[in-house]
Amino acid sequence: MSQKLSSSDHEITSQNPSVSVKDSSKNSQQAPFVDCVLEIVQSFSMDLKKEGVQKEVKSCHDLFCDINPQSSIEKMLAVQMVGTHRMILKMMRLAHDQVYPDIVNTYINSVTKLSRTFTSQMEALNRHRGKGQQKMTVEHVHVNAGGQAIIGTVQTDQEKNKATGRGHEKSEEQPHAEG
Repeated sequence: MSQKLSSSDHEITSQNPSVSVKDSSKNSQQAPFVDCVLEIVQSFSMDLKKEGVQKEVKSCHDLFCDINPQSSIEKMLAVQMVGTHRMILKMMRLAHDQVYPDIVNTYINSVTKLSRTFTSQMEALNRHRGKGQQKMTVEHVHVNAGGQAIIGTVQTDQEKNKATGRGHEKSEEQPHAEG
């Protein structure tokens, strides 16, 4: 079975077991992440022949490319993130179309849970990429007579200059607390 999707920019064809994408602006070049986008499309059981699906597939592709996964793990997370995002939007549309408060609440609760899931997925991706914020807790500080203690972030003058974009003034590498 073969499904084909084409728009002004991309043509996506799914054939068992191969996938091909043609980018009309670049003359038959493999578009990035097409296999992952088709995985998202298939997870929602979208018929590529239906009207309006081309726009949804392009949207999935754009979201996926914006995440810019660099490894297999990141690709898996990106597929999950785009799928979760699409489901959030779908649940919001369904909630909007309902007239019964109980059904609206059910959809809104699903949106809330999916939003938390999406946030967790973003945090997992950032941790995997090494962008997770690290926290250090100092519980005991002993300062002897004549000593000094600093509470806060400590930077050298050189680090401050880099952060503020100042010139290369000569410093004695004396650390200072941020103000």
